[in-house]
Amino acid sequence: MPSILTRPSGVGGGAGATLGISVYSDAGATIPITSSDFATTIYIKATSSATQENYTLFIDNGVDSIVPVTAIDARASHTFEYTIDLSGTLNIYVIASDNTNGIADSEPFEFTVTGVYPPSITGNVLWVDAAIAPTYVLNGSFVQQLNDISGLSNHLSAPAVGNQPLYLNVPNGINSLRSTQFTSGKYLKSTGLALDIITGNSLWAVVKFNTSANGALFSTDTTATGATGYLALEQQSSGNVRVFSNIGGYSSSYPVSLGTNYLFEIHNTPTSQRFYINGVLMFTRAIGTSGNRSNLWVNTGFAGQAFATWGDIAVFNTVISPTNETDLRSYLMTKWNIV
Repeated sequence: MPSILTRPSGVGGGAGATLGISVYSDAGATIPITSSDFATTIYIKATSSATQENYTLFIDNGVDSIVPVTAIDARASHTFEYTIDLSGTLNIYVIASDNTNGIADSEPFEFTVTGVYPPSITGNVLWVDAAIAPTYVLNGSFVQQLNDISGLSNHLSAPAVGNQPLYLNVPNGINSLRSTQFTSGKYLKSTGLALDIITGNSLWAVVKFNTSANGALFSTDTTATGATGYLALEQQSSGNVRVFSNIGGYSSSYPVSLGTNYLFEIHNTPTSQRFYINGVLMFTRAIGTSGNRSNLWVNTGFAGQAFATWGDIAVFNTVISPTNETDLRSYLMTKWNIV
């Protein structure tokens, strides 16, 4: 039977063993880290003063927790690999046990998540994490559906087989991550996803233009090329982008380059609109709430279809806080190598 735990300073202790943990940015690192961005993979090394047979990892943020992970590893240390999927300040700790050396448990290790994940932000109604395989429902080499992992099942689906865009697997997408490539006639639809005009809404998209074209990135009408929508973001063959609002009309045009990674943001209240490109504010203007919001269309609208490769897509039916804006912008720009 193991003895009652005693806990020296900084580590846990049992019958003849103490245990400490450190977190690293990669498996072979020698310098511990205390923070990292959301969705980053970290390595948690538990080191005991004696050989242990079992190591169990626990992580929580005071609200949520991961399912404990147990490894059978008859050594004096074990390294766990964990891709961050909790936000806030994480408490990480490990319990090790051995029939001979008893139980050793580490003190909680506080680890700060410096990024933000869309589903952790109130009001998230669509989150397409383009980098992960479960996002994609494929029909051969084409994308039948992009799964929404906000928890609300507002999936983006191709209305017909001929509308299915091309799937780009690693390393062929934006920043060598998985992506979706659209050309003429290729677009997706989230049926019934209506942008909120009472509290406001926010749309985010990671895009790289492949060819000059006239086409929409986002639109909100009844049909794929409807002319009465509440909002649209358009690519122009002149090498620009512009935003359309039913009340307010077209914005000025802003230059973009082919082959460059972009983060586009549109933030709407019932009376105002802000538009950002790569974290830089392009305009603030007055708008209204008129226009059709029956569906959310990706890569099509009154202007036709854009010729673009898409990464992450996030939609919020609320005005998100300045802090969340900053954190989400940093997360997406870092993830997709946007400068």
